Amino acid sequence: MGPISAVFGENDFFCAIDASGKQEVICWGKNTTTSTSSSSVFAINVPPMAALSGGYGFMCGILVNTSFAFCWDSYGSPSNLIPQVYGSVSYSHVSSGKDHVCAIRGSYYSDSEYGFVDCWDVFEVPGTNGFTSKQSDRYYSQEISAISFKKIVSGDGFTCGSLKDGGIKCWGPNAYILNVPNLSDHFLTLASGKSSVCGILETSGEIKCWGDSSFVNSSNLDPPVGRPFVSLAIGFQHFCGIRKDDHGVECWGNVNSSSIPKDSGFLSIASSDSIMCGIREEDLVLDCWFDNATSKSNIDPPLQLCSPGLCGPGSCGSGQFAFNASLLHEPDLTSLCVRKELSICSPCGFNCSNGYFPSSPCTENADRVCTSCSLCQNSSCYDVCKLKSHTHQDHRLHQLRRLMIIVGSSVSGFLLLLIFIFLFVRFFPRKGRKRKQSASRIGDKDTDAPDVVPSAVSVAPCPGLAQVFRLVELKDATNGFKEFNELGRGSYGFVYKAVLADGRHVAVKRANAATIIHTNSREFEMELEILCSVRHSNVVNLLGYCAEMGERLLVYELMPHGTLHDHLHGGFSPLNWPLRLRIAMQAAKGLEFLHTENNPPIAHRDIKSSNILLDADWCARISDFGLLRNDGDVILDMRDDVYNFGIVLLEILSGRKANDRDCTPSSIVEWAVPLIKQGKAAAIIDRFVSLPRVVVPLLKLADMAEVAVTLACLKDKPTPSSSSSSLGVGSGVRLAAKLLGGGNASRTLGFVSGNGGSKASSGTTKIGLSGISNAANGYTNTLNYDEKGTYLVFNVGDSIFISDLNSQDKDPIKSIQFSTSNPISHAFDPDAKDGHDLLIGLNCGDVYSVSLRMQLHDVGKKLVGAHHYNKDGCVNNSRCTSIAWVPNGDGTFVVAHADGNMYVYEKSKDGSSDPSFHVIKEQNEFSVSHSRNSKNPIARWHICQGSINSIAFSNDGAYIATVGRDGYLRAFDFKSEQLICGGKSYYGALLCCSWSMDGKYILTGGEDDLVQVWSMEERKIVAWGEGHSSWVSGVAFDSHWSTPNADGTGENIVYRFGSVGQDTRLLLWDLEMNEIVVPLRRAAGGSPTLSNGNQSAHWDNAASSVGILQPSPSMRDVPMITPLVVHRVENEPLSGLIFTNESILTACREGHIKVWARPSSSKTLESVSEKPLNISK
Repeated sequence: MGPISAVFGENDFFCAIDASGKQEVICWGKNTTTSTSSSSVFAINVPPMAALSGGYGFMCGILVNTSFAFCWDSYGSPSNLIPQVYGSVSYSHVSSGKDHVCAIRGSYYSDSEYGFVDCWDVFEVPGTNGFTSKQSDRYYSQEISAISFKKIVSGDGFTCGSLKDGGIKCWGPNAYILNVPNLSDHFLTLASGKSSVCGILETSGEIKCWGDSSFVNSSNLDPPVGRPFVSLAIGFQHFCGIRKDDHGVECWGNVNSSSIPKDSGFLSIASSDSIMCGIREEDLVLDCWFDNATSKSNIDPPLQLCSPGLCGPGSCGSGQFAFNASLLHEPDLTSLCVRKELSICSPCGFNCSNGYFPSSPCTENADRVCTSCSLCQNSSCYDVCKLKSHTHQDHRLHQLRRLMIIVGSSVSGFLLLLIFIFLFVRFFPRKGRKRKQSASRIGDKDTDAPDVVPSAVSVAPCPGLAQVFRLVELKDATNGFKEFNELGRGSYGFVYKAVLADGRHVAVKRANAATIIHTNSREFEMELEILCSVRHSNVVNLLGYCAEMGERLLVYELMPHGTLHDHLHGGFSPLNWPLRLRIAMQAAKGLEFLHTENNPPIAHRDIKSSNILLDADWCARISDFGLLRNDGDVILDMRDDVYNFGIVLLEILSGRKANDRDCTPSSIVEWAVPLIKQGKAAAIIDRFVSLPRVVVPLLKLADMAEVAVTLACLKDKPTPSSSSSSLGVGSGVRLAAKLLGGGNASRTLGFVSGNGGSKASSGTTKIGLSGISNAANGYTNTLNYDEKGTYLVFNVGDSIFISDLNSQDKDPIKSIQFSTSNPISHAFDPDAKDGHDLLIGLNCGDVYSVSLRMQLHDVGKKLVGAHHYNKDGCVNNSRCTSIAWVPNGDGTFVVAHADGNMYVYEKSKDGSSDPSFHVIKEQNEFSVSHSRNSKNPIARWHICQGSINSIAFSNDGAYIATVGRDGYLRAFDFKSEQLICGGKSYYGALLCCSWSMDGKYILTGGEDDLVQVWSMEERKIVAWGEGHSSWVSGVAFDSHWSTPNADGTGENIVYRFGSVGQDTRLLLWDLEMNEIVVPLRRAAGGSPTLSNGNQSAHWDNAASSVGILQPSPSMRDVPMITPLVVHRVENEPLSGLIFTNESILTACREGHIKVWARPSSSKTLESVSEKPLNISK
């Protein structure tokens, strides 16, 4: 029993108590309904727990509030796992075995350490995945019922407990095989496996083990001799313990030592049959390893802080320390226990792992502190670090060598790893976190950096219109703009510290004469309009302005801790590593906000360390964006922002200036990038700041800085190469998407086909399967381009590429280049009557329709014969996020934009620069407006506030589905222009959608890592699927799969679909509508039940109302499905997939496209094989 425990058996999983102070439970591992080895975090709904103990297929624990026992399976279902007679009994200890549970009576928080035992049987109900329980006759005897136990453990057919007078007593049908002798020793703790039990002696800390020698190799029962331990965990044929001296893990038995973490200390560990997981002492992050280094098992623990031990009453004893929650740097977290009078007592360590020395001993409130040997500076640590005194004076050279050892041996801590995840996966999940409201200011200079980094920042509420200040008011506030009030100066003018009449401290930017001369009042007003609309916690927000007497004055929040440049290079207090990494993350958030969450996007054009300011809470704010620098190409300027941000990262890591004449080379890029590329990133780390124990995050940040400054400045694309097995194009603009969260439509692909294949939904932006029309405006079949070809159309960077999928040579046969903006979506119409069958949407909002056949016949790289819509953004200048032909629409198509609007066009009509649509009054409400003239666009649909991420038509064109940044799916009747139904994702934005072939179901995926199936008939979600470990970026139904019709009605009862995600995985699923397992339901006044069958029997029979957007239902109320196949297909995040009659195609965000052999049947799904598409650009 502990803060982390494992469930044994075929479907093993782990659970742990989190470190939020709420003692909530998180679980991860194999899902009980999948046949694959996939592993992931899964949602459960169990109350807060004081302690955990895993059995075979189920987990038990003790409730925090009542001390009652509580058990559940991997569904989180507590159904019938505790007999009613024991349901209201308080327990101080619980132990789960293979098919039974035993628990010691008494309150968990009682001072009494001993109690009597209750036991009950737990067994699986035949034909279901559920468990039930009953009182146990096998584990009851008058002798056992009269014995008082301190601790107990359980295995396969036995339970053992430590006695009050010393020794161990075992009972149960298989207890005899353990051969535990009569002992008088007292044991610190016990652990059990399937057929073995071990204990740690209180006196010496040594381990003694017993077990069935016919099952467990007798040599495995011989633990290390002469070494004290403080904790134990036992698996199928292996044993692991935490050493007392340095808290390192040591394992014996059938285990490969190379898989065991070597340089991390642990506070608690647990083991399933073959997997071990533990809670690291340095950062409380979970780490897992296997009994065999070559194991093909997959375990991916959540990146979440976990409790280092169990909360208990009383003070800690000798050799222990009480864990201090302040070490987690969370201002509002004072204790990890729900009951604040409790504490977590952990064993003291007195040595450190290799490469570290104890710089301070263990105290009653803190464990010993381990410091890197690279910082050893006196004789007290020479022996531990194996240093010689006469060589230590040159410890800086020694430090670099030690750093390289650390690089390969440690894994990053949770807080630091946030930086790496955020920059590469767009947004780090922010579930359940609240922002703390506090005052913000800018510009003043402070000298003391904090030791504790705040975890949340805030921004003052948006005031609407900026406040208009009087010139005399600002003169008084700045003492007449005196020099002693000056905070700094730049190209725009001067910055002054000011104190307003109401006591507010602000910063005033005063334009210089050159700025005023070269700007007119209209330009200044436009600038104000932009600055007033920008509100974010990681940018400096405008409070007001003054435009009297020809002056140009801007009033901002005051940043009292100055600029990042001041602290790195200006003699201010140096910033510690946690704060530096926090600043890097927050600056990235601010820049990403400017680039992606404004319409039009805002390019900063002057990113540097002196324009990153630190507010009163030491949070990073980007300043000086805009400021009348709006000329130029915003795409190129955003690329330059990424390059310059890479330079800022190098400054943060090295402490060097961007250009330093005292160094050779003077450019930080020329100095640092070659070292990083050579694998010597440790050489650039700032030596004047104490190194953290775990330096991997610093090295990861160095890698990202190198990528930013290298790729962001690439202008020329590589030449095509036929030797490559995949497709890839480098682009500085793509780097901004990669590091700072670009759109999900940056890699779209589609099929055009004329070989008689069936058509899939043509509405999806990422994928589409259609036939080339026979009517091709009279173009002849030359160069082997005819209506029987199958072509792959895809966009990468600034180009559209076309490849003949049936050709042996898979090199693109055609490329179309765009000079002003990047294509990000396209769609093909097989029924086009005038030859214009291909739509292309650009990042700038422009749309083109062209003839695919005409493009194939032309040898140039420009569009030929194109019709241009929304030219130069005359109708809508926001990003074109998705585009689709209306099936059977006779040339009608729709275009979705990043501002939440969708436009309907008819390609037979001319464009218009003045569509005369009504003003949108309510941004959060759906509305339709029709053009007042006969030109394009003929209608505007305002869908939502925020980006529309994807649109898709049903095959008959009757309905259109949209998914957006607000997390809602919306399904509309296209002809009547009415909202039919819709609903919310479980978390975050929805990114993709697809219709079933019969139009009955809509499939979605998004930022909650789930796939969801929505029923048009019931107008609600009818199933959700878990299998991805990151955002789902592409979904598609398989229109070529032959579905069984077991009911003889001819209707689909089984649907096959696929999904791809940023976790680089392709998942295949079967949706069997008559076989969905309905999860736990609790009837009014009744007991929870688990049953199979038609889901409608367990749901509200009444469908949701028409036109209503539903909130996300409880996961327990919706059937869950699991993937048939989980296959990693790339090393980069995936963006789309296509099903063909013979194969499955996948594309990643870096432009790589691969073709996979289609499984012959559901029986051979596991044998999906890769056949790479030999394309390179």
